[in-house]
Amino acid sequence: MLTIDGLLLNISTGCFTFKELEKAVVILFEKVCREIEIDRCFLRLFDNQALCRFTINWQQPDLPQSNSFDLNLNLGEYHFIINQLTKNKIFAVNSLSTFTADAPNENAFLRKNGIKSILITTLTIGGDFGGLIGFTNFTKERVWSDSDIILINKIAAVLSSALIDLYTKQILSAHSLDTVYNRFSTINYIADYQTQKIKYITKQALPLLGYTADTIIDKKKFLDFLVESEIEAFNTFLDKITDENQHVYDMKMKNKDGKELWFRNYFCLKKNDYVHNIQGFLVDITDRKKLQLEQKKYNSLLESLIDQVPLGIFTKSATDGKYEIWNKEMERISKQTKAQVIGKKDSELFDSTVANKFALADKKVLDNCNKKFSLNIEEVFKNKRNLTLSSKKSVLKYDNIPQSILCVVKDITVFNAKEKELKKALKKANEVEALKTAFLSNISHEFRTPLNAVLGFSDFLYTNQDVEPEVKNEYLKLISNGAKRLISLMDNVISVSKIESKNISKVKSKIALNEFLIGIEQHYKLELLNKKSPVELNFVMPRKDKEVLFISDETNIKCILDNLINNAIKFTEKGSIEIGFSSDYKDRVLFYVKDTGVGIKKELKNSIFNSFMQANSSFTREFGGVGIGLTICANLVNHLGGDIFLDSDIGVGSNFMFNLPGKVELVPIDKNMPQVKRDVTFDMFNEISDTWEGKTILVVDDTPHIIKFFEAFFNKINITLITANNGVDAVRICKENSNINLVLMDIQMPKMNGLEATENIRKFNTTLPIIAQTAYAFDSENIKILKAGCDDYVSKPINRKELLLKINRYI
Repeated sequence: MLTIDGLLLNISTGCFTFKELEKAVVILFEKVCREIEIDRCFLRLFDNQALCRFTINWQQPDLPQSNSFDLNLNLGEYHFIINQLTKNKIFAVNSLSTFTADAPNENAFLRKNGIKSILITTLTIGGDFGGLIGFTNFTKERVWSDSDIILINKIAAVLSSALIDLYTKQILSAHSLDTVYNRFSTINYIADYQTQKIKYITKQALPLLGYTADTIIDKKKFLDFLVESEIEAFNTFLDKITDENQHVYDMKMKNKDGKELWFRNYFCLKKNDYVHNIQGFLVDITDRKKLQLEQKKYNSLLESLIDQVPLGIFTKSATDGKYEIWNKEMERISKQTKAQVIGKKDSELFDSTVANKFALADKKVLDNCNKKFSLNIEEVFKNKRNLTLSSKKSVLKYDNIPQSILCVVKDITVFNAKEKELKKALKKANEVEALKTAFLSNISHEFRTPLNAVLGFSDFLYTNQDVEPEVKNEYLKLISNGAKRLISLMDNVISVSKIESKNISKVKSKIALNEFLIGIEQHYKLELLNKKSPVELNFVMPRKDKEVLFISDETNIKCILDNLINNAIKFTEKGSIEIGFSSDYKDRVLFYVKDTGVGIKKELKNSIFNSFMQANSSFTREFGGVGIGLTICANLVNHLGGDIFLDSDIGVGSNFMFNLPGKVELVPIDKNMPQVKRDVTFDMFNEISDTWEGKTILVVDDTPHIIKFFEAFFNKINITLITANNGVDAVRICKENSNINLVLMDIQMPKMNGLEATENIRKFNTTLPIIAQTAYAFDSENIKILKAGCDDYVSKPINRKELLLKINRYI
């Protein structure tokens, strides 16, 4: 049993007489009525006066006969139908009850014939109206669908082409051929298969192609109208045809002016003993192709846009579940390309468990079209990428009918990782904030304790003039120790500030390590002796026969060792402290400070080098300190390119070690080499100051008690002391007095600061030694001092030993 399409194909490719065609149409109409379940199909042809002259119809059995549009019916009386057909090419009534009341003739006609629903399209011949093809329902109303409209238009087109076959068997005369062909809107043609010369063409082609009939027929080949790029492809297609069935081929043609046009070519080969032709008709699809190209461009732009979205996007058909869109982000997430996914169902891509799960999710979405649903697809791709995903599904509708299921997938792997990092950072920040609070509380205590000694004992001595000399000396020593403790605390706080602002200098020099550490050992042995501590301090020299020369930053290494040794002394009540180093004697040195003190818990070893951290907060009260010494050590070691680490046990002690890179060299110990310089004491003051007799020193400072300090300092020396309290006076005095041998210049002063004063003095005196007194702690400020023209500087509060040596160097 042939289908509707099969019957249409037979009509379009067969060769019929009028009777045979009528019979074939009746069979077609019966098939249509039964298959799409309508009551009647009809074909009506009209003459130039709009009178019905030819009819073919079929209707379901047991239904009353209807005279709808029968012979001699005047279609001109039905203006509403004509207007609708002219405007829309279709006249459709779904229900008589809803049909417009503005068409009285049509209403009367439909009611008279018992028609409840009707669908009509036109048959145009030669560009003019030629007939009607219609579907009607008498028993029930019907809402005519898009598929009904497509079918009725297809029937109209096929029945038009059937007229061409009537000519092939010479059923019609040449005159009747023109009569029929020229009434169609299509371009009908016949061409010789061998020469491809056009033997016949309808008049509709002439305005489109730009030629007259006499310049085409038997003169132009069919291929002459094809653009060059189409010729080879069409010939290849034509060579493959061996039957007489109808074929369809879209081709790009050109008119006389070179304008390109698109035509759909419906054609077949007609062969017999006398004729071997290509016979068919062309439908102008230029506008349709333009729309297709625009649609293709739009689809390409849309696809490109969707690919740029940093979210995974895919859609599935709401009817068959096949994937329609799969963007670049989904390719990355799933490791499946568009080619692998588009056009396939879940059952073809995933195992049955996953496919069933997706099918249930799709059903849930379709059953609730107005809602969005979260979907866990993370587990689907867990074996493909280690990702954390979030996704939502919804329905895309057209004319309120579900078309596709849309899913948007967001890769939140990085977001989750960042969130975890932020939470971790917040926790750490809160811990640091708590430590800083404890630090501020602790540092307040640490500063107030030595201040109490300085202020308390100085006030006592000021108000009690009759204190015995021994008691007075003991109190003065306590005042001095308190002041030194304040300076030490301030130096540590400044060191942390330098570290945080990345303002640490690095000055490399050649260090004789044995000599360097012996000097450190002497200093701390004296400190332990003054404290009457039972702790023994030992220095381990790896090579007593040779000196170890190490190129690195001596100042920073001393700062590291000072902090480690001070910590060891602070936390060791008995036993020993060992200081030493070892080396591969090539490019690295390992320093260590080992004690038998309280030790550190294992769980605190990783955090002990953090700012404001001590192994036990109770140690702060018991042993003092603000918990930043080890932070300074760790940062300075890192600054020098080394590593610091710790080995410690509670109740046994700690061993702090740090290694530093640098060139190492072994040299024999020269007995004539100057020995380690002994500490400068004020026993040397008289010896050194004897060489200053008769010298003139200018002290520039705006603080009266500093002036008094220098007056007291130089009181027993036979020198001339001149003072000034601002930079302007200092410059004037230097200009007026050429006997000045040295200037002690304060930096921060009114009228003119010390840097400006130095720059002005250097304009007329480039050799006068100038030593700056500075309260600045950062190396960058000290560099400015030297650039301004100062020869050296001493830091406030002034260390008398340092001042003594620097004056002696320049005077």
